[in-house]
Amino acid sequence: AALEARVRVVIGKPTGDILQSDLDAVSSFTASGLGISNLEGMQTWKTLTYLDLSYNNLSGSVGQYIFRAAPNGCGGNIVQLDISHNSITTIGDFDIGVWGMQLMFNLTTLDASYNQIPDSGGGWMFIPITHVNLSHNPLLTMIYNVPMYFDDFYLNDCPWYDEDAYLSGRRFLILDLSNTYFRDLQYYNTYVAGDVLDVRGCLLLPSAYTTYIPALEAAGVLISYDAEPAGPAITLISPNTGSVSGGTPFT
Repeated sequence: AALEARVRVVIGKPTGDILQSDLDAVSSFTASGLGISNLEGMQTWKTLTYLDLSYNNLSGSVGQYIFRAAPNGCGGNIVQLDISHNSITTIGDFDIGVWGMQLMFNLTTLDASYNQIPDSGGGWMFIPITHVNLSHNPLLTMIYNVPMYFDDFYLNDCPWYDEDAYLSGRRFLILDLSNTYFRDLQYYNTYVAGDVLDVRGCLLLPSAYTTYIPALEAAGVLISYDAEPAGPAITLISPNTGSVSGGTPFT
């Protein structure tokens, strides 16, 4: 009801059936702080390039409503997406974290902070995203920052996909993983000078301080991090995997 009410305001249609043509005339949709808990119906909205669903009551998975709204199921047209300050556990089409976002060929900016996402998955490998905020999530696993081969099997209905363009190095520029359970920096050797990485408040392993942070800084990566904690490592209980040890606690 909350989503429909907002849609009616945006399309200027207080009564009557909401037609696909009504939705197709809209490219930007803001519905922040409206108590929305159900996104049913959004999966047919193919024209959105900007979507703000922050500060609502969304939970569980949202990918099936957001990331398949495009012709032939080739991903969405969304360029900027804000789903921060909800209780979302899965963004992509599958059951973990953000895996399943591979077909979001236009997405460049994602704010999914302040949710309950436990796993970053590998869905970033095939999208042109450059600005990601996953702070304040119970996130444990790393995110690869490398372009990967996209098997043509997935592209049968996407003739406009330019594989060369997506394998040419489109990648993160700004990544905020602050205040998560994130621990391991060993795969960040693909970052280059000018990239921005925030891991403040994370449960970093000792190797992050002795090896990987110095290497990133030497490469010109702008990395924000807490000082290495003195004394024994803090041990916390993750809601997803049990005990984890490292620096400062997730908040």
